[in-house]
Amino acid sequence: MLSFRAVKGLWPALLGVGFFLIMGAASLAALLRYSELHSWLGYMQQPYLWRVVRFSLCQALLSSGISLLIAIPVASCLIHRQFYGRSLLLQLFSVSMVVPTIVAILGLVVVYGRSGWLSSLFGVQIPLYGLLGILLAHVFFNMPLAVRLLMQGYDLIPAGQWRQASQLGFSRWNAFRLIEWHYLKKVLPGAFVLIFMLCFSSFAVVLSLGVDPNLVRWKWLFIRR
Repeated sequence: MLSFRAVKGLWPALLGVGFFLIMGAASLAALLRYSELHSWLGYMQQPYLWRVVRFSLCQALLSSGISLLIAIPVASCLIHRQFYGRSLLLQLFSVSMVVPTIVAILGLVVVYGRSGWLSSLFGVQIPLYGLLGILLAHVFFNMPLAVRLLMQGYDLIPAGQWRQASQLGFSRWNAFRLIEWHYLKKVLPGAFVLIFMLCFSSFAVVLSLGVDPNLVRWKWLFIRR
């Protein structure tokens, strides 16, 4: 059981969680007030709704996992290597968190689209519209965020452990396995949950890249006829 001192130290976090729970419950109560119960039951029984929920969960899980898998070696390299342009690269990682979503999506279309740079230079066709395009967009937004979160975990490593690893002649893999991973695994769950929620609630990316606009145009023309 938690001691009184431990609970007292957690009260700011518990207060914040309670506030968000109350806000969520109040929003749900307001929706239920202006809608009848049978209409909600009808929505819950629609197969399309559950397909959307399953797809959102799958793409959020994949996006979070891929972002963290790429971010771990990138953060390790940025910690161990000092090179020209390192500070500029870290600043560019911050840009992805403030750039408008539609601007990033247009950039992905220009690079990876059917008539984009990749197709023009190398003749490579990437199915941008669909799950792959959504994953590319989410990795673009969230991998830099994951790198910065993991670098905060690296800041927790005492300098004495690095010196001791150097004296013992640890390889890069042994240093990562015995020192770095012990601190990274404390940061990874929080980073995963944060990125998962960002990907799951991402509306503009799924709306823009979830469906091929050419298919939508031909379907609309067919319906008009």
